[in-house]
Amino acid sequence: MKNILRKTLFVAVAMMASAAVFAQTEKKGGPYVTNGFWDNWFISLGGGVSAYVGENFDDAGLGDRIVPTAEIAFGKWITPIYGVRLQVAGAKYQAYNLQPTPWNAGREAGLYKSKISSLHYHADFMLNLSAAIGGYKADRVYEFVPYVGFGGLSALKHESSNKLAFNAGLLNKFRVSKALDIIVDVKGAVFSSQYDYYGNGFNGIGSVTAGLVYRFKDREFKRVSDIEAELAAPYIAKAKKAEGDAAAAKAAADKAAQELAAAQAANKKLADELAAEKAKPAAKIAPLSTFFVIGTAKLTDKDKANLDAVAETIKADGNKYIIEGYADKQTGSKSWNTKLAQKRADVVKNYLVSKGVEADRLTAVGKFPEVALPAWKLASMNRVAIVKAE
Repeated sequence: MKNILRKTLFVAVAMMASAAVFAQTEKKGGPYVTNGFWDNWFISLGGGVSAYVGENFDDAGLGDRIVPTAEIAFGKWITPIYGVRLQVAGAKYQAYNLQPTPWNAGREAGLYKSKISSLHYHADFMLNLSAAIGGYKADRVYEFVPYVGFGGLSALKHESSNKLAFNAGLLNKFRVSKALDIIVDVKGAVFSSQYDYYGNGFNGIGSVTAGLVYRFKDREFKRVSDIEAELAAPYIAKAKKAEGDAAAAKAAADKAAQELAAAQAANKKLADELAAEKAKPAAKIAPLSTFFVIGTAKLTDKDKANLDAVAETIKADGNKYIIEGYADKQTGSKSWNTKLAQKRADVVKNYLVSKGVEADRLTAVGKFPEVALPAWKLASMNRVAIVKAE
């Protein structure tokens, strides 16, 4: 018994480890991500009936062979589609032989009745057809799970009756909650007929049990695409935030550009208005006469006050002016009067220049009337310097 049990345990552990390793490599290309080694484990407890099928089956009948059985199992779902488990079942089977056995319990109908206290331990490979065909659903109510396995069958208190056994079955799972399932397990096993000391072929055990399964965390599986989406989510969020920030920055830049364009347009408009205003010809001053004492070219304080005001106007309007100086034709020689007229014009020009008027905007000209003027104009025209626009 110890050797067979040891081998069964070794094979069960090897199946779980190899399946886990294989499933881990499946992370890159498979549809589902395998959870950690300690996830998706389960334990189950169940009970029901089983029957020993062997020699003289027809003579003894099935009804006499049905006995109660109990079982316990633990295992792991490697992926949503396949998993492994190790199960141990115990029962006190009834067999009938033509000859007595170490478990002899009397005779019935001419046959020796044996009551064999046995343990059936086996490692199983399970295939969830519901998930394989219909896709994985964590909340599916019913799942159809066939399985195959092998292990050993040992008679308690009789070390020599230990035989290898091969089994297969159908596990029906009914979901109660995230952690709890109800199961109905229909299975059978075959082993050497020498288990009960007699026969040359194979005997078997058939069982129907029901029980509860508790699933440990983590209980569910995730698709690779879901994991990738979860891993990418923070980066997508950052990218969206960056896009939003970029859009906000662009909007702010566009607004600033619009405001700048509006300001530039306003400045251009103002500059155009100033240029247009500056381009307008300034109003020219009315001719201004400066009178002199006969025979002189000296400015009086009154004349200087008048010329101060005229200088400010001339500087502002931008026009050019001519200053005409005159002398009295009735007195003095022509030569003297010509010089005196020019001198009077120069005196007015020089004074205006001293007040900030550009010299090139002023032309000083001495004039001498060739004809006699009426007497009433002599004082105004013959001893005067006139400033007027060209």
